[in-house]
Amino acid sequence: MKYYGNYKKLIKPEWIDSLLENKGIEISPWKDHDESNNYNEIDLNQTLVNDEKEQELYINGAYDENLIMAEIFDQRNIPFKLDLGELNSFLRGDWWIVKQKPGQFMPLHRDTPNIHDNNFRFWMPWTDYSQGHVFIHEGEFIKNYSSGDLYRYNQDNDLHGSVNIGLTTRIVLQISQKELP
Repeated sequence: MKYYGNYKKLIKPEWIDSLLENKGIEISPWKDHDESNNYNEIDLNQTLVNDEKEQELYINGAYDENLIMAEIFDQRNIPFKLDLGELNSFLRGDWWIVKQKPGQFMPLHRDTPNIHDNNFRFWMPWTDYSQGHVFIHEGEFIKNYSSGDLYRYNQDNDLHGSVNIGLTTRIVLQISQKELP
């Protein structure tokens, strides 16, 4: 992961409060939402990971299909106007905010290639690292991050996942783009 710097000054405290108070779109391991916020079954013939062994483990994992992994907010349901000032050029791609409550997790996976024809993922936590907030990227435990830290990784290839075994809600902005801003 490449570190780009800290942009905490752009994150308004009332945004965090609003996300904590409002319910986002719930996501689960085998269902994804569409533009109408309806759930669609994920096509398990799509490659979710890079090799057949990983694919088999992911599909046959012990993940309850009713598990709520997180809630997301995007341009359709965000309860405030997102203005990131100098980083607004990043919002030209697909973006969403992930709210992960204690006990929720996202299994290790590789993003489905070419779903949005994007190659770069930007990851910006909006809450400071807290014990129990786990983000794994390519086998490395990313911790001691601060609210507003901005990182980049390769969306189509990098194995990653998260879990919140802490006591506080974890909030992260995700951005996918085809080109670097």
